[in-house]
Amino acid sequence: MRAAVEQTHVGYFEVGDMVPGLGWEQYPYPVSRERVLAGNSNTIALQPNPATHVALLCRRAHRNHLPSARTSISVSPSR
Repeated sequence: MRAAVEQTHVGYFEVGDMVPGLGWEQYPYPVSRERVLAGNSNTIALQPNPATHVALLCRRAHRNHLPSARTSISVSPSR
């Protein structure tokens, strides 16, 4: 159970400077009120936004002691 809950805290994509997760977002610290509001705007919630897949590649690079790589994709909100 603990491992399952911990997996909900892993971000796999980056949208701007926010990493969305299961029911939460991560922002770089310190975070301003404006940044949090922008990350919860209708544009982010209802429109397609460019996203970068980061977590899996970063973990693989870390495990292999390689520089991290990023792959750009575009995601649309599910309907």
